[in-house]
Amino acid sequence: MVRVITFFALIGMFFTGVNASEVVKIQSQQIQHWNHPATSPEQFKGLKSQATAYAPFIENTATTEKIHITLIKKLANWHQQHSNGLKIVFSQPELTFGQIKAFSFRLSLDKQASFIPSLAQVKKGYSKYIDAGLIDEQWLKALLSEHGVINIKFFGAHHEDQNIATVLANYQLVIKSSMVSSAKLKQEKTIDILLSDFDFYRQKNWQEQPISRDEIKSVKVMGLLITAETSNEKTLRSYLLDNYIEELPEYYTELAISFADVTLELAD
Repeated sequence: MVRVITFFALIGMFFTGVNASEVVKIQSQQIQHWNHPATSPEQFKGLKSQATAYAPFIENTATTEKIHITLIKKLANWHQQHSNGLKIVFSQPELTFGQIKAFSFRLSLDKQASFIPSLAQVKKGYSKYIDAGLIDEQWLKALLSEHGVINIKFFGAHHEDQNIATVLANYQLVIKSSMVSSAKLKQEKTIDILLSDFDFYRQKNWQEQPISRDEIKSVKVMGLLITAETSNEKTLRSYLLDNYIEELPEYYTELAISFADVTLELAD
């Protein structure tokens, strides 16, 4: 499921209504992360900032905890394509997909610290490969919407082992903003996403089998992942497969965002 949101100057606007019920707040100790640029900096040339800047940090205020991170997604190579991200591990050991009603948070976007390559930029950078017939311009158009995309994925057991089928629920949150047209550099919005709006599937050996929510109501939910994403969740290597060449220049989407008041709403 893909949903498009537009950031306005107003704060705290809802785009999905959710009725009041039991709410579980995510605590900072439940949040883990990975940062491949910090561990393999030679593979991430061309990023906007130093590698260590892509680790999250938590800001504590009198009323809330705010998680800041600049999420990275590769355009060319699928290896470590989600170059960093957040992993939230749920503390409720018996939580199931059937019990979750919604996922909510306050999302803040720092447009000045973000970077999304334009179609014109990547076409110029890949021009010799386009001329040689290696890259199709339509692939670039499908990858880049010129908007930021945040991927939110609930996962069941064994999600790190592709040899075992894992239940996943996937949602793409598209930030419909030009990143430059507004004079307001930092914008914030309250987001509520119903679990019924997610796409559900089983994954094994990177192959996905769509399933219904009803099929997995009793399946335990272990946590969720938050990453940057391309429009179609692919990279150029997804198209090229065995024709991929390591010399292809890499481009990155960088989304400087922060989360606050992260909660799960449980069904009655």
